[in-house]
Amino acid sequence: MRRIKEKRKIIHQPSTHEIFVCLSQMPSYSKLLLENKPDKIYAKFLSWLIEIDFNNDKNEKTIFKKLAADFKIETAKATKWICEIYKDIFELNIEKPELFQKGGIKLHLYMSYYDNRCSFLTAMLYCPGNLKL
Repeated sequence: MRRIKEKRKIIHQPSTHEIFVCLSQMPSYSKLLLENKPDKIYAKFLSWLIEIDFNNDKNEKTIFKKLAADFKIETAKATKWICEIYKDIFELNIEKPELFQKGGIKLHLYMSYYDNRCSFLTAMLYCPGNLKL
């Protein structure tokens, strides 16, 4: 009898640093989350991150121990909250996609990486000077 070999699924689990870099690239999404879900347990922490301009230095590797100490919480709690913020932004995008859409040409982006898939509905701003056909 012939055995069917199953293909091993590759599922990437992003590190907390990778998630933090993603959040720092789009601080407006964090502000949207804070405006729409101010009752979350991490709301004060997120507000503080926005206040200290956490997206300021893109090249510096964020040390979560220092962030936690500055906010006076445990490191584990800070890393947990960063992951929750990231997930809640995705959930908010599903619940209220209009918050994430500005003027421009609407695009539906599909991405896949090994066995992971994701899609976004977003808008591309039209800049006549930059458009080359």
